[in-house]
Amino acid sequence: MQSLSFFFGKIREKISSRDFLKSSVCKIVGDELGMEIKKRDVEIKNTTAFLSIPPAAKSEIVLNKRRLLALLDKTCGIGKITNLV
Repeated sequence: MQSLSFFFGKIREKISSRDFLKSSVCKIVGDELGMEIKKRDVEIKNTTAFLSIPPAAKSEIVLNKRRLLALLDKTCGIGKITNLV
């Protein structure tokens, strides 16, 4: 029988992984667009990063989506983030 800490360890890994993805999206998108994005403005669902930012910034993301996704693949790993909305 597995100990209870084993199961809590799995949950802790998921939370830290999601936190790493959020901070990576904030840093990369913020650096590329020249603006500050807070972790609370980023939501990760499956492999899509949803950003709560002004429409002008979202337009910049659409224009630079391929470059941003390539940078996220290098930082987070291939397939972790496949779409920015």
